[in-house]
This record gives sequence, structure tokens and C-alpha cells, in this order.
Amino acid sequence: MIIWINGPFGVGKTAVAKTLAKMWPEARILDPEKIGFRLQWEMRFKSLFIFKKVPSDFQDIPEWRKRTLEEILFRLKVRQWPVIVPMTLVNATYFKEILAPLCEATDVYHFSLVAKPTTIRKRINRKFASQSSKKWAISQIETCLEALKKPLFAMNIDTEDRTRSQIAKDIVSRL
Repeated sequence: MIIWINGPFGVGKTAVAKTLAKMWPEARILDPEKIGFRLQWEMRFKSLFIFKKVPSDFQDIPEWRKRTLEEILFRLKVRQWPVIVPMTLVNATYFKEILAPLCEATDVYHFSLVAKPTTIRKRINRKFASQSSKKWAISQIETCLEALKKPLFAMNIDTEDRTRSQIAKDIVSRL
């Protein structure tokens, strides 16, 4: 089983995933962001020698989508753990590229956490230390919220004025 927790940057995906994992000890969190950062680092290192530009958004790197899919499938098959994936993914093409094969392999539950833009901005300002990270995340809020209204990203969960525990319990009740 896979629980994909989607939503704008700073909405609370990782916090909810951690709370969910505490409620469900056999589940494991897989954060595709770590795969992306590692891949960007590898590409930057190689670019020193081949002078190739590294995309600023690792989701635009086909290898990231491939590695993310492979890592989730590995955990499902070899480890046989339920996998919780906290990851913003609002590009419909990339979403289908990753989730379609996962749906063929197991049950996939997709939830999109949403909140008011002002609430998300406040959360981002508390979470991110780097000004460039804050600026980038804030610039993505409207795009993410608009994309998450589409039927493909249905099952929205409003996080406004709710604790991460309440949100995790809401997710469990919908499984």
C-alpha cells in the first residue's frame, strides 16, 4: 500500500507523514525530495566536467522520476512495508508517469493537503531558513493550489486550523 501525501510546499506533508508513521509503526516514509537533492548534487558534480546545466527543479529530470518509482517499488516488493510518500507533485504528466505503475503494483491512496495561501506563506516563513528557498516555495503556492483542484488530484484535505494528528486521523479514516 502507498499513501501519497501531496500539497503545496510548506503545507505540512512531511509533518503529517511523520504523525501517520507513528500511528502506523509498520509503515515507512520515503521522501522523494532526498532522491532529487542527491541527483542534483550528482549532476552538479558531473557538470563541472561536462558543462551541462542542471535543472533547478529536480522533477524535470527524467532520472528523478525513474529513481523515485524504482525506490517505491523496491520498498513494496523487497521490504513489503506500506510506504508513505510526502511529495508535492502537480505536473499531471509526471504524476501519471510515477503513479500509474504504482497503481498497477498495489493500492495507492492519494491525498492533497490544502490551506489558504496566507496560511501556507506563514508556514513557509517558519519552516525555511534560506531566503531563496522561501521565495521559491512562496512563488509555487498559487500554481500548486490551482493544480490540486483538478480531478486527477482529488481527495483534498483542508489543513486550515487542524493539527497534524487530526489530519493523519482523517487520512486513516479514508483508507
